[in-house]
Amino acid sequence: MGKYMFLANFPSYSSNVTTSDTYNKYYYKGSFRLIIGKDSTVLSESQINSILEEANNSYDTYIKSFDYNKPVNENIFIDIYIANTNAYNGYFNKYETIGSNYAGYATYYYDNAPYFVLNYVKKSSFEQSLNILKVTIAHELFHTIQYSYGIDSVSDNMWCKDVWWLEATATMMEEMIYPEINDYTNFLPYIYNYSTLNFETFNYPQIGCYGDISGHEYGMSIYALFLVKKFGLNIIKDTFTKFDKNIDFYTAIKNLIEEMGYDFDSILKEFYYSLYNPKEFYSDYKLFPNIKISDKTSIQKSGFIYTDINLSDLNYTNDNLASNIELFMPIEEVNKTDKKYLIYAKSDISDLNKELARYFMQIKTVNGWQLFSNSFSQNFDLTIFDNAIIIWVYRDNKYIGTSSFQSIKDELKESGLLMEQDILYPFEGAWIYSQSSNNINIPSYNLSEYNTTFNNSFEIKNMFLNNNTEQNISIFGYQYNRWRVFNSDYKSYYNKLNYLMFHDGYFVRGNKSK
Repeated sequence: MGKYMFLANFPSYSSNVTTSDTYNKYYYKGSFRLIIGKDSTVLSESQINSILEEANNSYDTYIKSFDYNKPVNENIFIDIYIANTNAYNGYFNKYETIGSNYAGYATYYYDNAPYFVLNYVKKSSFEQSLNILKVTIAHELFHTIQYSYGIDSVSDNMWCKDVWWLEATATMMEEMIYPEINDYTNFLPYIYNYSTLNFETFNYPQIGCYGDISGHEYGMSIYALFLVKKFGLNIIKDTFTKFDKNIDFYTAIKNLIEEMGYDFDSILKEFYYSLYNPKEFYSDYKLFPNIKISDKTSIQKSGFIYTDINLSDLNYTNDNLASNIELFMPIEEVNKTDKKYLIYAKSDISDLNKELARYFMQIKTVNGWQLFSNSFSQNFDLTIFDNAIIIWVYRDNKYIGTSSFQSIKDELKESGLLMEQDILYPFEGAWIYSQSSNNINIPSYNLSEYNTTFNNSFEIKNMFLNNNTEQNISIFGYQYNRWRVFNSDYKSYYNKLNYLMFHDGYFVRGNKSK
């Protein structure tokens, strides 16, 4: 059966205190009233009671445990219509029906009181049917809570941009309340198989708003789940409590992450890496699809691919335009000959090879310390870092340095630490300290993969295009002001190094055989 139908405010019968009529049977429990056709026998009273108990469980979890807004005045019941049982909706003068491919939907009466229409599909056991109703109620109830924050006050265009987050969070909340059901994993193929689509895709494959039902927006629940694991459950609520009808949810999430002091791109990299290696992030990883190699050359904003790179196919024109991609290599690929890479788009791109050429010929310096490496097959001119306070190179088991400031170079010379030439050898690394961030376009050097072995002492190296295979090595990286480490046994005080960046340098050593 398909997923959900999320309708805008189509109201119905607003009298929420009716106890009986000639059309329906009514059952009350806690915050809910269940409405079913008077002559329907599809559910027994004990089964109806079970449904109401689950509805109240979801309600209490959202309101009491998670501290969300109440979707309705507490003196008014939330109605649950069981569709296709001749359950009568008095205001519209109609019987509630629903297509067989829908699990349910949430909408409103004129007085803004929400109600659900649920599709009861009889399975081989009531428990199976109840599981479907459990997650449907949890999902649709969360939609009514979303409405309580004013999300329906936006323009039609903004609504279409935001529906993905409304569905993603409602699906993710199913997992928060019923983690044993794992309904969200049914929609992960829409992310893995259509990874080049942007976050805001709604109703793919018929892209656009209010198209045929599909699963991409529900599959994006994995992004919501990732954010919860990274920052805690309150980040989801913050997207609604800080709701601004003039800001789409993708931008709002970016703003929230940066307000917490994190780099948005680094968090995206970690998210995409979690799809590559879900075992490290998600308890349900065995239910995840396998990531697939893609040969696509166009990617929408926030879409990603897992692919290889043929350096000979790239045309290095150095047109000085900023690259619109981020490229990184999962650490598990480091010892493979046929390395694969993760690439995501910061805006829509139509020619991946052109973007790759731009990416390799640009360096992003940061405010503070960073480890840089020469990724090219010839010496690299360090004077290109014209905002560098100090550059340290670890060469021949000692540090030597240079600077873009003559006064500092003079001090280095007096101390016997000044480099004879301001160059990095091929694949050599350096510490760079700057007091500003900058994007630097570099000359058209030649990229080249290299082969090497590592001894038992640390060296600063480029590891991104290294063809080393099957050597037991330890790698230390300095990313986003944190030390991270990778080795074959990974037992360390430091955070794990999950991926390698192209222009970054790394402390590398070969481990002694046991």
